[in-house]
Amino acid sequence: MGPKQIAGVMSEVRRGQAKRLGQEFDEEADAETVAAVEATQERGSLALRATGAISDDGIIDPRDTRHVLGMCLSAASNRAVEGADGYGVFRL
Repeated sequence: MGPKQIAGVMSEVRRGQAKRLGQEFDEEADAETVAAVEATQERGSLALRATGAISDDGIIDPRDTRHVLGMCLSAASNRAVEGADGYGVFRL
């Protein structure tokens, strides 16, 4: 999800919670919260920040892409590919 989608989902959850509790929904406070969430998520999705937080496998300098891809393909081709007995791959 992107920053706008995350903020929108959170807004809908708050809106639904207020409705269930019979409370008035504060549109101004929600708009401030949405803006803050969007800004936070936008900063967190920057490539250098994400890789610094170990949210990915790292950043490859575009000039090194061919070399890194070659190493990865070499490593992958040196071992037989076997199916898993149990669970598949889980992505965090």
